[in-house]
This record gives sequence, C-alpha cells and structure tokens, in this order.
Amino acid sequence: MEANESNKMSVCNVYLSKYPFPFKKEIFCQQRREEIEKCRNSSVKEQKMYVWKLLEYALSDTFGLDISKQKFQKKKSGKWILDGCYFSLSHSGNIITVAISDSPVGIDVQIIKKLDQSQKFKAIILSEKEKKKFRNISDERLLKMWSLKECAFKQSDDSNFIPSRYSIDDIPKGVTFKFGQGKDKYILSLLCDNVEKADYHSLIGEFKTSGMNSPRIKAINRTLVNI
Repeated sequence: MEANESNKMSVCNVYLSKYPFPFKKEIFCQQRREEIEKCRNSSVKEQKMYVWKLLEYALSDTFGLDISKQKFQKKKSGKWILDGCYFSLSHSGNIITVAISDSPVGIDVQIIKKLDQSQKFKAIILSEKEKKKFRNISDERLLKMWSLKECAFKQSDDSNFIPSRYSIDDIPKGVTFKFGQGKDKYILSLLCDNVEKADYHSLIGEFKTSGMNSPRIKAINRTLVNI
C-alpha cells in the first residue's frame, strides 16, 4: 500500500428519510425486487422497498455509481453486498436510514419506546456479565445497547444475530445519538472507520438531534434528487 493510501480518510455517509416518498423507477436489482415482493407483512414490505430506493440514491450520491449497472449479490448469510463499497440499512417506525462507506459499516435506528417485557429483552440482549453489571438498566439504555450490538453484527461477517454473544465493552468506538421526527424520538447508532467524521444527510423530513456530541444532519436539496 502506498503511503498516501494508508493515510487516506475513510468515507462514510449516512442518509435518513421519512417514508413514503415518490420515486420514478422500480428497484433495479431484480433479485432484491422479487424478494421484497414475496414479503407477506405489508408494513415490512414497504420499509424494505423504500430503504432500498434510499440505498440506490445514496450509492449514486456518494460514489457516483450508475445503479442500473450495479451487480448486487446476496451472501449465504442473507446479507447483501456490492463490490467496491460497503453499505448498511435500517428502518424503524416511519424512518429509514442507509450508511455508505469504503470500509465495513453498520447502522441501526430504533424508535424509543417503553419495553413491555423489559426482563425478556434483557435476557435476549445482555451477556451474562452484562446482566450482573446492568441490573437496573433503563429501557432507553437497553435500546442503545441493542442498537450498537446490531451495528456490530451488520459490520461483521456473522450469519446470525445473537445479541447476548456481543459484549458492549468489546465493540469498537461508535456513535449513538437521539433525534426527533415529529412527536417520535429515535436512537441512531453507527460503526465504521473514522466514525467521528461521518456526514449525515436528510432526504425527507426534519431531524432534530439532542445531546452535546450529536452530529448535524444536513438537508439534501430535493430539487436535485432523482430516485
């Protein structure tokens, strides 16, 4: 590797949007399009469709890719990949988000809500060590840990997501912050190289972040958007 390549800063762009939103063309990847069509849950089907359209826009915006010419592949683990770049998708409530990078990346968004069965969630999310360490953990803190562990799974080559197998202390430094959209509040988490330099963009909707270290989410000029 050349010296200038080793010092090159990793690229990471995050895109958020409300849905539904209008788009002109159907999903280009036929295999993914057919897979989504088979989804029986209408709400999940809608989320998967819109987040993939956001992905197509994000890849074009970040790397200038002609989406109609890209060859997406699905690994045996069920994860979708594309040669030459990395991406991660997430959706919750009526929010979808996509992270694009030139290094492995994981993103997750969770709507903040009261957990009706918090003890059950603790058993699923926390390792044995964490159960002892976080005996009186709040629902919001539990959601943040879930979110970061989800990011670690998406960033990895693991096939199955078992949260309790991930230790929050072993997860690399990431970003987790809260934001609001209308009356709802969300948690967004991100893991990638040079994570503190990631850029955040909003396609549809205003997103108000909270917390001292929360990033600024820049609105995209929608007159220039072609999805």
